[in-house]
Order: sequence, then structure tokens, then C-alpha cells
Amino acid sequence: MLTMVALIANLILFFIAKSGSSVNSVVLIVVCSVIVAIIGLPLLIFFIFHIYLMITGRTTRELIK
Repeated sequence: MLTMVALIANLILFFIAKSGSSVNSVVLIVVCSVIVAIIGLPLLIFFIFHIYLMITGRTTRELIK
């Protein structure tokens, strides 16, 4: 996922530089990293929750009841 963000950031930088505008690449990388963190954190928590369910041998239905 981080690779895809890096690819998109590089493409954006390429097209901006091609048009003659100057943009600080560090700012763009930080913004993309924050977006990935916002999306990735809930996915990581969801993954850890399901690993916990597998270790305890339970299902989500059993956990809800």
C-alpha cells in the first residue's frame, strides 16, 4: 500500500514539475504518509482483532452474543 502511495506521489511530482510549478516534495510525501496512516490504522486493528479470534478459536457471532 505504501508503494502505491509512493508511486502516486512521484507521478504528482512529475506532472507538477513538468508544468513548471515548484512544490516541496517533502510536504507531498508527508501528506501521503498521513493519508496512508489514517487508512492503514483501522485495517491493522481489524487484522489484529481477527488474529485474536483465530487464536481463541471463536467467531464474530460468538463474540457478539
